[in-house]
Amino acid sequence: MRFAAAVAAAVFTALVASLIVGEYGVAGWVTIFVGVVAGLVIGEVASSVAGSREWSLALTAAAITAAGVAWGAWLDSGRGVAPLGSEAFAAPALAAVVAAFTVRTYRKPVPAAEDPEPASEDSAPDSEDPAPAGE
Repeated sequence: MRFAAAVAAAVFTALVASLIVGEYGVAGWVTIFVGVVAGLVIGEVASSVAGSREWSLALTAAAITAAGVAWGAWLDSGRGVAPLGSEAFAAPALAAVVAAFTVRTYRKPVPAAEDPEPASEDSAPDSEDPAPAGE
C-alpha cells in the first residue's frame, strides 16, 4: 500500500515538475539544475512516502522522473513543433540517475530521544565560588 502511495506521490510531483520545466525550458546550465532538482525532489518524495529504499522503488522513481522531465522538455518545444536539443535528452537521464540515488541513500529519520529531566539547582555549579588559590 505504501509503495502504491509513493508511486502516486511521485507521479503527481513529476507532473508538477514537468509543467514547471515546460514553462521555463531546458537549455544550457539549466539542464543540470533541472536534472538534479527534479531527481532530488521526486526521489525524496517517493522514499519518504514509502519509508523504504528498495531497488524497485528506486527504479520506478527514476522512470517516473525521467518521463516527467522529458514531458516538460517536449512541452517546452511547443509540443513537438520545435526540434529538441541535446539538453532535452540529458536532463531526463540526469534526473533519473539522481532520483534512483536519492531513493537508495534514503535514511529513515531517527526518532528524537526523550528529553532528559532538567538539572536540579543543587547540581548546577555556583558562579559565586571564589577563584582558586594562586590566581
